[in-house]
Amino acid sequence: MGAVALREERQSLTIDSPLAIADLCSEMRFLDRESLRVVLLDAKQRLIKIATVSQGTVNESLAHPREIFKPLITHSAYSFILMHNHPSGPMPYPGMPHPRTLALHAA
Repeated sequence: MGAVALREERQSLTIDSPLAIADLCSEMRFLDRESLRVVLLDAKQRLIKIATVSQGTVNESLAHPREIFKPLITHSAYSFILMHNHPSGPMPYPGMPHPRTLALHAA
């Protein structure tokens, strides 16, 4: 019963700030591998679901744009937030978009 209540509470969350999304995905900081997740939102910015798109290695997580967009279409999301972690340390491209981010924008 507790898991059902937690799931219902999470799904009533409104994601209205960077802090809200950071709190929602805070457990990602403890992962030992890169994980790429999509946070699916409805038109009122309420949480629909968090979908793991890719589980990678200690320094890389690969995903084709179609794998990122599939959960959005499947769950009829209005908007999404793409989240990933860096278990091996700081980002290698400080201040610049990652090459995969640029590929996603092009898609």
